[in-house]
Amino acid sequence: MSLASEIATTAPAAPPVDPAAASPGPNGNGSPPANGSADTSARWLVPEEYRVETLRPLMDDKHTVDVAALTKSYVHAQSLIGRDKIVLPKGEDEWKEVYAKLGCPEDPGKYEVKKPETMPEGITYNEEGEKTLRNFGVANGWNQKQFAAAYEQFHKHQADQAAQYAQLEKQARDECEVNLRRELGQTYDGFSAQAKAALSQYADAEFFAYLDSKGLGNDPRMIRVFGRIGKELAGDVKLQGGGAVQGMTPAEIEAKITALTTDHHAALFNAEHPDHKKYKDEWDRLFKLKHNVR
Repeated sequence: MSLASEIATTAPAAPPVDPAAASPGPNGNGSPPANGSADTSARWLVPEEYRVETLRPLMDDKHTVDVAALTKSYVHAQSLIGRDKIVLPKGEDEWKEVYAKLGCPEDPGKYEVKKPETMPEGITYNEEGEKTLRNFGVANGWNQKQFAAAYEQFHKHQADQAAQYAQLEKQARDECEVNLRRELGQTYDGFSAQAKAALSQYADAEFFAYLDSKGLGNDPRMIRVFGRIGKELAGDVKLQGGGAVQGMTPAEIEAKITALTTDHHAALFNAEHPDHKKYKDEWDRLFKLKHNVR
């Protein structure tokens, strides 16, 4: 027997090794690969005290972890250090914290708006609508940029709708006038004068103002209705209107109406005012002149 064989026969067996305690790495001694190693598929056994839930996505059923995945996770975590972070909200209060960090004010009045310089004809600015939009913005976590975009889009939509309506209304009015002129032929002017006379007889200045505000003063549909009334009452001398305006141009009449409305607004629209009848009679006279009726 050789000396080597005798040593091998008499040497004691190596003691057993606890895998969890040894945590053997790819080199078999718990250490990472040597510099320059190309072994990217190696796995390490995770010590029992570190088998926490946060590492669960990186471990398999045998509690070994992918070295490459662990390294990538560590590098990513390091890149987040120092950055502002938003915790995923779990309830209404936490959502409010997130909205606040993103720029949502607590007070709806803190939103800044740039009101339209002009409004579409026939539309007034909706203060109550603005208030509703402000409250809606805060309730839904809008920041200033989001609120401003919604506010601008609302008014653009409103203007577009008004323009579209006005265009459709003009088309309908033009079509109605063409049909009425075709129907009446040479009697159209007389019929129109009778319509204005009948309107003047039964309407007051306030109604004339309403018609003007709605663009109905010369609407063919109004002419058709009041023309029929005037035709039925043609025997009444009061309805023989239609003469030319004397002494003032239409622009001068319009200016007097505006001045009267501005300077004597309280008397015009308060029946109890001592000068109400005086100024209302003058207003009626000017509107009749404007519409060329007697």
